[in-house]
Amino acid sequence: MPTRNLSIMFTDIKGFTHRTSSSTRDAMTKMMDNHARLLIPVFKYFDGTVVKTIGDAYLVYFSSPTDAVLCGVTIQEVLRQHNKDLASDEKLEIRVAINVGDVELKDNDIMGEPVNIAARLEGIAEAGQVYFTEAVYQTMNRREAPSAEVGEHVFKGIPHPIRVYKVIDEPDSELVKRLADCVSLSDKGPIIDGIREGFVEPKPAKSEKTKYMAIAAAIVVAVLVGLFLLPSERDKHIQTAQVLEAQADFVNALNTIEPDIRKDPADKELRRLSLSLAKSHINKLVQQGALASAYDWLETALNERNYLESLRPQLAVLDARIIVKDDPRGNQFTSFYALAERYPSDTEGLYTAAKLLEEGKYFTYMTVWLYRKVLERGDYQDDISIFEHSLKVLANVQHYASLKASHDIIEQYFTEQGLQWSKLALTEGSAAEVHHAYQILNNLNNEFIDSDYYLALYNLVQGKEVDTSFKVIASIDDPEMQQHVLRLHKELVDTYPRFFMYENIKDAIEKNRQKLIADWKLG
Repeated sequence: MPTRNLSIMFTDIKGFTHRTSSSTRDAMTKMMDNHARLLIPVFKYFDGTVVKTIGDAYLVYFSSPTDAVLCGVTIQEVLRQHNKDLASDEKLEIRVAINVGDVELKDNDIMGEPVNIAARLEGIAEAGQVYFTEAVYQTMNRREAPSAEVGEHVFKGIPHPIRVYKVIDEPDSELVKRLADCVSLSDKGPIIDGIREGFVEPKPAKSEKTKYMAIAAAIVVAVLVGLFLLPSERDKHIQTAQVLEAQADFVNALNTIEPDIRKDPADKELRRLSLSLAKSHINKLVQQGALASAYDWLETALNERNYLESLRPQLAVLDARIIVKDDPRGNQFTSFYALAERYPSDTEGLYTAAKLLEEGKYFTYMTVWLYRKVLERGDYQDDISIFEHSLKVLANVQHYASLKASHDIIEQYFTEQGLQWSKLALTEGSAAEVHHAYQILNNLNNEFIDSDYYLALYNLVQGKEVDTSFKVIASIDDPEMQQHVLRLHKELVDTYPRFFMYENIKDAIEKNRQKLIADWKLG
């Protein structure tokens, strides 16, 4: 699948979970309306594309890393002005995290390791700050957004440490002053003008004498380099390897620097280059469809070259790809169970297998089982895409084991997100979503469902106690709730016999729907 090099941004609201549990529905609606009103115009100004919203989080991509970082600091300036005269419990405080890299765009979604890194970076970002990776730092215009190094961090599911930076936003800095001049708020949202034009600090004029001195110094340096800094054998080998790398001859490139790295295994540049070459060779074979060859080459390389040891998790990934290629629907359970047994501490391979099955649009038990196994092994517990897949299963699948596994995933590993989704599904979801939302809230002993109305909805979508439920439902007077109830009745009738076993239940629900339309005067 074609890839694009994009800058990925995640944002989320500080303390959102606590505010959700302690605020009224009206207060939450107001906060989310402000959230969209203040942030979306900023994304648009910097040509950001909103991929999706996940609860309180936005996933956005940009073509330019500089635009992404400037968008992040502009968001913080907008919120600073918005929060200026608000009480502390009314303020909107946002964390921003940015990464850059090659990603895949598919079905209005974005996938790849750069997205995963950005999501994990968001988890350590501070409210009111803009955090970004070294990849962003190396490719952005650093003159426009001065930054400071935060340090290296190791994230789950990422085999190498990530160096992290943040924007310097001191009150007296040039950037903050410029933002204050270029950003203002209106009732409709932020008004932004002039930020993308950037600024260039004036350089002091050089005297003629200074120019000649600089030229002389440059000549001296050039002579010294030519006489005393001739490339070593190691450097020559690196240069040869880089030429071979450009020609996609990764194995010969790796063989070229092999003697040097064996002499000095601690050489960071050689280790980095060797890992890059090995990864490129594996990716080349994968793209050619030669998965078995990629597996065999890596297995042999790991036995012979201990400096490639950090690539060992890729064995499980390649093994997983081979299995899914042979069984794209995930019907041969024993193959996937054996994969989990062969790599008892692996999560990357199992996660890869689950993702590939999911991309095939198959809502199979095997996909859910693999995700649950990954979570049980202590990884990807902040990967919101697993939660989203579980919701899709609940909405589209009737297989009991798949539904049970999806409930387990939501209730054990994505409890807060599950609570938020369930409350929303009970007020506006489909029949299947109402059914599962009630069960999730009940299993989590949440007081939200402590009302006869939600019990009546739950019984309705199960086809139980239809007349008793009707009496409770008929008493509601909220127009939005009434419309939701009528949609549920119509769905249940139109999709019969998916939900009900007996024809008379369908007839009773249709009869009650007509009564409600008449009583509520919605005809």
